[in-house]
Amino acid sequence: NLSVGEFRFDIAAHRINYEARRISPILIVTGQPTLNLELYLNGENKTSDPFFDIAINKLLNITVKYKDLTGTHIPDATVQLIGDGIEENLIEDSVFKQYSIIINSTIKLTLGQNSLIIKAEEANFQETIINPRITLRRINTEITPVLGSNKIKIAPGGRATILIYIYDTDFEKRIKGAAVRVVTYVWGNREGILTDSDNDGSYEVVINNVPEGTHSLIINVFGSNIYNFESYEFIIIADVQKGGLLLFQVLLTIFIITSVGLGGYLYVYQKVLIFPKPVRKVRKFQRTLRKAKTPRVDILGRKKAFDSTYKEELNKSSRFLKGKSIKTKKPIMGEIRIKEKSKQL
Repeated sequence: NLSVGEFRFDIAAHRINYEARRISPILIVTGQPTLNLELYLNGENKTSDPFFDIAINKLLNITVKYKDLTGTHIPDATVQLIGDGIEENLIEDSVFKQYSIIINSTIKLTLGQNSLIIKAEEANFQETIINPRITLRRINTEITPVLGSNKIKIAPGGRATILIYIYDTDFEKRIKGAAVRVVTYVWGNREGILTDSDNDGSYEVVINNVPEGTHSLIINVFGSNIYNFESYEFIIIADVQKGGLLLFQVLLTIFIITSVGLGGYLYVYQKVLIFPKPVRKVRKFQRTLRKAKTPRVDILGRKKAFDSTYKEELNKSSRFLKGKSIKTKKPIMGEIRIKEKSKQL
């Protein structure tokens, strides 16, 4: 059994009465052929397209699968990651049948494109190589208006409040503190600074006395070199129609409320109030006749009804008199009782 490598040996042939001959062949023993390396970068299959970009401070997981022609995992192989200042061995995972390593992109890579070599070899198999290209970039950012829109509408001479977040889209968090040195705005010949007084990642500035017209305001961020900051534009519209539109909306609301109230009153009037009060009581009593339960109707006696009417008329007349009201006795009631008794006799 020969190992992988190159072997030289001599073969001699001779016979009596014949000239001897010698030959020195070279035997080259190669390893068994393998499939191409399978490359995964942060879980993404990049075998056919070994280009990948990653942000500063992110971890890079490099995984390789080394197989023979039958697709069987080749164990105990030496798999190396080689680059500018990089020489690392990938660790075998016998459970998942792969070789992998995790590197810090900021420590192992340089800003821009990095050309790497991944080499896999085993004593009985051919050496296989793949060349990934890793681009290390700055962290992407995004300026986001707190109110959700970059358009601000105000009346001429009013003030516009600019309120923004600076968002780290790679690590999905707000950028605040020392990472942002200054946030400025430029508006025509004016310029100024947005401040984060609460250190919560929201930057604000108030612009007073905005003249009539449409104005463009540009936000610029200056901060740590690891971030890629881009400009952002706000549009400020100072239009006299803003106040007129607001007044129209208020008047329209009042008109709608008044119309609904008037319509409701007319409906109730046609259905109920158009009839005199006694008729309404009768109509109400008629509706109760359909119910199984006997309606409760209060019927006053003659004496009680007379006393109630008498007091009501007396109170009305006493309003026009000065001083205390005169208390009167009720001789009339006695006469009425006597007459009623005499009739009975």
